[in-house]
Amino acid sequence: MSEVEHLLSEAMKLSGAERAELAQRLLETVAEEDVHSVDPALDAAWREEARRRSARRRSGEAKTVPWEETERRLFEKK
Repeated sequence: MSEVEHLLSEAMKLSGAERAELAQRLLETVAEEDVHSVDPALDAAWREEARRRSARRRSGEAKTVPWEETERRLFEKK
């Protein structure tokens, strides 16, 4: 198992809110020159979306749903 796979496995043990915060914080540590985006505008849009979602989660505005509930809902519809 690679280090990245190990870290991902550990991160998946966190709550959805904790994973969202971790994702945001990791994105903030990536230097622009390290991002090999085909479309810089799209990359900027995704970063802004991540910031917006994180802010909504931190403020309590966003309603989070545990993965188990989301998974149940997805498979109920099949």
